[in-house]
Amino acid sequence: MAGHGVAHDRFPELGRSYYERGPDRIHTLLARGLQGLADRKLLTLTDPLLAANHFTWLATSVPVNKVMFCGSDVQFTDAELKGYADEAVRVFLAAWTPAR
Repeated sequence: MAGHGVAHDRFPELGRSYYERGPDRIHTLLARGLQGLADRKLLTLTDPLLAANHFTWLATSVPVNKVMFCGSDVQFTDAELKGYADEAVRVFLAAWTPAR
């Protein structure tokens, strides 16, 4: 099952380019910002890049999965998207905020 007939197997340079210019770039920039917060003792991070990946997945997993599996005609209200973002922040901070 791994990779059978998937575009990244047929066009690996396209997938790699997309990843490097999209998700990888965003995660790297977000990790720098998160490290800045950790340097100020506002977050306790062991791996800023992993934390950046966790945050983006918390914020986007429901909409991305729904569109990926149910089709591009899936719609979300602004309130739903805001709710996903707010909950991502709440969960992220619960995991990474230093104990007081």
